This record gives sequence, structure tokens and C-alpha cells, in this order.
Amino acid sequence: MRSTNDIYDVSAEFNMCTATPAQVLDTHQFFNTDSDNWGPVSGTIPTQSVDNSTVSQPAGYYSAFDLSAADTDLAAGNIKSGVTIFGVAGDSNVVDTGAGDAAAGDILTGKKAYIDGSQVDGSVAAGANVSGGNGLKTFTITDGLYSCSKTATANDSDLVTGTIKSGVTIFGVARIGEAMRPFRVCRFYHCASVPPLRVFSEGMSIQAVVPRKGIGSRWSRM
Repeated sequence: MRSTNDIYDVSAEFNMCTATPAQVLDTHQFFNTDSDNWGPVSGTIPTQSVDNSTVSQPAGYYSAFDLSAADTDLAAGNIKSGVTIFGVAGDSNVVDTGAGDAAAGDILTGKKAYIDGSQVDGSVAAGANVSGGNGLKTFTITDGLYSCSKTATANDSDLVTGTIKSGVTIFGVARIGEAMRPFRVCRFYHCASVPPLRVFSEGMSIQAVVPRKGIGSRWSRM
């Protein structure tokens, strides 16, 4: 049977209480067993709220909170892609653009780029097909950005089948059929012993049939 002393002798339990005021909230009391401060004592730990104006927070008791609520700038859009801060992953659109070296004159009009942290709007016009003036070997192609489907064409109205030598093809244009050349009348003297002659006129081989008297001017093509 336990005695009254056994029931009320709690000195051993008191000796196990080692809390100090600095370990208890200032809104609560505890029983201090320190011989110099025996009895009920109030705690000194203050209740604090997160201050998002500074990274240094005072000591105290804080209720559970979300860091992104404490500082609204802790958001994915403010964090570099591939980086996670306090569990918040960076947005894939937030990237380092410091290596960018393009300028507005390098970018098509209507397109945008981000270079060294700034948005740059393109100012280069889209190129179109170019056709040179008649007979020009060289002509100007205006500045612009040209897609692979654009063309530049040199034109010459004399580049037709009727102006090309037989057997020759120029830029894909070839003589079709027999070459047509204007004849030049060749006049010459002969004697009865002169055989038929072959001459070349305007790039063509011609056999002349010469009368036996006088000047000949009758010929046929070979």
C-alpha cells in the first residue's frame, strides 16, 4: 500500500522539468523548479509573423506558412529554367539570353527575339522573287531575308531559238530545226575550167553553181 508521502512526493518529477522562460511562449506559463525562481513563470518567446521585406527573420514562434505566400516573388516565372528554389521550379521560358548577339537588322519584320535580357523586334523585310531588266547581266537584289523558295531571274528578249547557232544551247534555250541565216550574194568570175565552188557565208557552207559565162550569182545550200 502506498503512503501519502509516496502519493504527494513529486520532487523527482519536478527535477525532470528543465524548461526555462526562453523556451516557452510568452503567452503561456509553466512551473519553474529552479530554486531561485520556484513557482509559476511566464515564457518569453514572442509570436512572430514572416516579414517579406527582408531575408533576416527575428527569433520567435512562427505558425506554419508557405514561403511563396510570404514573398509573392517566389514564383516560377521569376526563377531560371532548371533551377528550383524552396521547392519552386523555374519556368522553361526563363533562360539566360546573355549570349545573344543578334540585332533588329538580323531579324525578320514581325518576329521577336530576346537578347541579353531585352526583347528585340525584327526590322528586316521578307525578300520576294527578283526579275532583272531586259538584257542586264547583273542587277540589284534588295536587302531582305529570303526563303529557299525565292528566285532571281535574268531576262533577255533576244535569248530565243531563232538567235542561237545550230547545235548550241544557252541557258537551256536551243536551236530547233535548221539554222536560218540570211544569205549574202557572193559574186565572182570564173572560166570554163573552174569547178563548182564552196563558200561560207554568214556561218553556213554554200555550194555555188557558176554559169560558164559572165558573173555567177546562183547558189544553193548544202
